[in-house]
Amino acid sequence: MAPNMGYSSEPSDNTFFVESDEPRQRMNMRDAAKLVARNKQEMIANELSRLACDEYLEDIMQHMRHMEVRYIATRTRE
Repeated sequence: MAPNMGYSSEPSDNTFFVESDEPRQRMNMRDAAKLVARNKQEMIANELSRLACDEYLEDIMQHMRHMEVRYIATRTRE
């Protein structure tokens, strides 16, 4: 049997905390406000997209069923 060489055969825990001595960059108020506004804008856009989907989903499904029936009808006549 080969010597262990000080390494464990068990999986290692790859979670650890790294502390950095580099100074943290502070965000100025203007950039922070822009970031908050972009987040809010994205949330509103996602909500509007969801509402549009809810609004038009039934129309889209009806159109798909209609087109499927038309396609099948044209294929059976050939």
